[in-house]
Amino acid sequence: MQKIARFMDVMKSSEYSEEQRWALERVMHQYDASFSMRLGVHRVLFKTAIESGGTTEQIEQYAADIDSMKIIGCFGMTEFGNGSSIQQFETTSTYDKQAQEFIIHSPTTTSLKWWIGAAAHTATHCIVFARLLIEGHDYGVHNFIVPLRDIATGTLLSGVTTGDVGAKWGRQGVDNGFIRFDQVRIPRMAMLQRWSQVAADGTYTSPAFPQLAYGALLGGRTVITASGAEVLKQALTIATRYGAVRKQHTIKGGVKGDPKQLYLLDLQTHQFRLLPLFAEAFALHFFAQRMRTDYFDMLEKLKSFDISSLADFHSTSSGMKAWGTWMAQDGIEVCRRSCGGHGYSQYTGLSTLLADFAVYITGEGDNMVMAQQNARVLLQALKKAKAGKTLTGSVVYLNDVHNYQSQTFEALLQGRTVAQAMQEDASGILCSVFRYAAICTLVSTAERVEKAMQHHESHNYEGGVWNECMVDLVASSRAHCYYLLVECFTAQVEQQAATKSGLFPILSKLRNLFALWHASQDCSPVPLLLLQKRYFLPDHIVALEDLVRSLISQLRPDLVALADAFHLPDLVVNSVIGNYSGNIYEDYLSRVMSSRLQTHAIQGKPDYPTTSHFILH
Repeated sequence: MQKIARFMDVMKSSEYSEEQRWALERVMHQYDASFSMRLGVHRVLFKTAIESGGTTEQIEQYAADIDSMKIIGCFGMTEFGNGSSIQQFETTSTYDKQAQEFIIHSPTTTSLKWWIGAAAHTATHCIVFARLLIEGHDYGVHNFIVPLRDIATGTLLSGVTTGDVGAKWGRQGVDNGFIRFDQVRIPRMAMLQRWSQVAADGTYTSPAFPQLAYGALLGGRTVITASGAEVLKQALTIATRYGAVRKQHTIKGGVKGDPKQLYLLDLQTHQFRLLPLFAEAFALHFFAQRMRTDYFDMLEKLKSFDISSLADFHSTSSGMKAWGTWMAQDGIEVCRRSCGGHGYSQYTGLSTLLADFAVYITGEGDNMVMAQQNARVLLQALKKAKAGKTLTGSVVYLNDVHNYQSQTFEALLQGRTVAQAMQEDASGILCSVFRYAAICTLVSTAERVEKAMQHHESHNYEGGVWNECMVDLVASSRAHCYYLLVECFTAQVEQQAATKSGLFPILSKLRNLFALWHASQDCSPVPLLLLQKRYFLPDHIVALEDLVRSLISQLRPDLVALADAFHLPDLVVNSVIGNYSGNIYEDYLSRVMSSRLQTHAIQGKPDYPTTSHFILH
C-alpha cells in the first residue's frame, strides 16, 4: 500500500503529462500485476464509482481522503452465488425512514460479496451493490458507500465480517476477500445519489437515463484491453529473446557447404508461432489507444447528460474486453510453449504472466457474457439498419447491410491476382473482407434467432431462444470485434503512409499479417464462413496462405527489433531467459542456485521407509 500511496503522489505531480502518466500506469501493471490490481480497485473502481455516481457533496467529502489513502476502497459487486449478474443480486439495502438510514444485509450464503479485492485485510470502505428496498418495494440495485473498518485501528466495524477467499491461481499479492453484512446501518447520504435519490421521507426519484449510473465504470474494461496488449508484449519479449539465443542444430549452407548454426527463431514453425502474435499485440495496442480516447470523450458527454455514445461504447468495450483478453491469454500460452521445457519454469516469468492475467477472462464480467452483451446490441443495430435508419459509431458498417450479399472477393480483385491486389490496395481489400464477414455472421445469427423465436411461445430473446442461439451470438461478437481491430490497425497504417513515416513498411506488413492470418488459417472461423457463402473460392484461400508465408519470411529479420521496440527494461520483463544482454544461461543458473530450494536441499540419504510408513498409516 506504500507503493500505491507513492504512485498516487507521482500521478498528481505536474511534472508529468497525461500521456506519461498513462505510460507509467501501464508499465507498473507489467512490473507487478498485484500492485496494479490493488491500485485499480482503489483508484479506478472505488474512486471512479464515487466520482461518476456521487453528488458534488459526496465527491468533495471523500476525494481528499481517497487521494491521500486515508481511506482505502474496494468494490463490492460480485456475489458468492450470483457472480456479477446484477439482476440476481441478493444483498439488500432497506431504508429506515424513521432513522433516515439504510440497513445493509447479506440474507443468504450466496449473497456474500466474494472475490472482492482488498476486502480481506486492507479496505476501510466499500462500494456495495445492493437491492434498494423502501417499504417493501424493490427499486433494483444501487450503489452504497459502506465503511468496513475503523480508519485509525483497522478493526472491523460492528456487523461486518470479512475473510480471505483462500488459495488462488495468481496475483498472490492481492487480498481477495468475502464480506458478510449483518444489519449494518449507514446514513441516507451514503447512497450514491447523483442519478437516483431517496428523500428523507423515503420518496424515490429514478434517473432520467438509468445508463448514466454505469457509464464511468466502463473504464475498467478499457484498462483491461490495454493490459492484454501489454502482457502480450511482455511474453513476446521473453519468447523472442530466448529464441534468438537458443541454439538448434547446424546445417550445411552457402556455396561451400560451410556449417551454419540455426537458432529457434530460424525455424519456420517458431516464426509461425510468434510473428502472428506480434501482429495481434500491435492490433490490440492501437485499439486500446482508441478505446481510451473514446472513453474520456464519453465521460465528458455524460457530464452534460449526453448519452449518445454510451450504448456504443458499452457494447464495444464488452466485446473487446472478451476477445482482447482471450487473444492475449492464448498468446501468452503460445509464448510459453515456444520456450520448450524452460517455459515451464517460474523463473522465466511466463507462468506468472499466465496465472496473473487469467483473472481477466472472468473478472469484471465473464467473457462469454461480455460477448453476448456485445451481440445483443449488434442485433438491435442490425434491426435499425434494415429499417433504413442511419447508424454511427462502431456499427456504421451495418449501413451496408442491404448491399453486402452482392459482394464477392473476386469482384474486389478486379481481374488481378490476390498478390497484385494486395500490393495495390491492401487496406481496402482487408477491411472489405472483414466487414463482409462481420455483416454476414450477424445476419446469419439474426436469422437463427428469428427461426428459434417461431418455435417458442415467448417472442423475445430471453430463455430458450437466447440459449439456442448462444454460439451464434458469440460468433457475431467475434466477427464484429475482429473487423474493428482490422479497421483500427488500418487507420494507423494509413496515418503512417500519409505522413511518410519510416514506420509505414513494418506496420503495414504487421497489419497485413494480422488480417491475412485470421482470414486464412484453420484456427479462424472466417475462411470457413466465407467459403460457405462462396465469397472466397478455394484458390483464394491458397493465395492468402501463400501471402502469409511470404510475410512471415519478410518479417523474420525484424523479430528481435520488434521485441526491443516495446522498450521493456529487464526489471519489468523479469525473466531469466528474456533479459536484454542475452546471457540467459548464466542468469538462469544464478537464479536457480540462489533459490531457497537449494538451501533447504535434503542432506544425506532420505529415510524412505519412515516416510512411506507415515503416509500409509
